[in-house]
Amino acid sequence: MEGFLLMIAILAVFVFGYYIVKKLGDFTEENCKRIANTYKMSHRSIRIATENPMLLDAVAPVLSYISSMNPHIEFYFSSGNPHRLLQRVSKGKIDIVLLRKKTADNLDYYDSSFQIACQPLAKTITALGLLIENADMNDTICVIWNDAVRSKNRDRVLSALENEYCRIKYGHFDSLN
Repeated sequence: MEGFLLMIAILAVFVFGYYIVKKLGDFTEENCKRIANTYKMSHRSIRIATENPMLLDAVAPVLSYISSMNPHIEFYFSSGNPHRLLQRVSKGKIDIVLLRKKTADNLDYYDSSFQIACQPLAKTITALGLLIENADMNDTICVIWNDAVRSKNRDRVLSALENEYCRIKYGHFDSLN
């Protein structure tokens, strides 16, 4: 009789152990799926920051083109202090930073960058009839990114910006694809 009770107790421990291991496996699998989804979602979005929101108007046609060609890419825009933006791009919290050449020349940054020419923006008239002109806009924008962080979508945006620069500066579109 004691042997029978011992066998039932051992069987109960094994069943309970199997149940615990099964739940742990399900938990681990669910976490792996969540991590993979987060990774996929983070690579679908491009975070672009600038010191002056008017700089986004200069690259809006390029971003519109990228959005139409790659509808899965989501753009997030922000603006802020150039020093803070450069810190955030170094940490990988921002993908691309747009700065005026004058501002970029005064800052020390060690990430990858190139400069693009931008077309002067047309003057805008508000509903009240007021003329809005961006007197602060120059003809060169410095594009900065962290090359240590890999992102295919970010690289697509950067190559489109470079192609737009070639179109504006040299008058033709040259695609490397």
